[in-house]
Amino acid sequence: MIGHDRRVTRLWIIGFSIFCGSVSLIYPFGRDQGSYAYAGWVLLDGGMPYLDVYAYKPPMNVLLHAPAIGVLGATVWPAGFGKDGIGFGKGAL
Repeated sequence: MIGHDRRVTRLWIIGFSIFCGSVSLIYPFGRDQGSYAYAGWVLLDGGMPYLDVYAYKPPMNVLLHAPAIGVLGATVWPAGFGKDGIGFGKGAL
């Protein structure tokens, strides 16, 4: 029964985090999100980060934004999902 309570608590925390973080999906591009999105777009177009486009952060940011851009298109949404996905992934660790 204790394991069930922990799972329910974790699900509530994850759900609440997603609910609170989803507001940032409607924000416009910031400087960082725009550069990650552009680097991801260049990566999808066959380019290489750090060679064809200046990416000033570790490659995981670009590698997480590229699939989101591939699925959702070149809009504000992929940058929001990439940013929130990175933040959620760090919090889950």
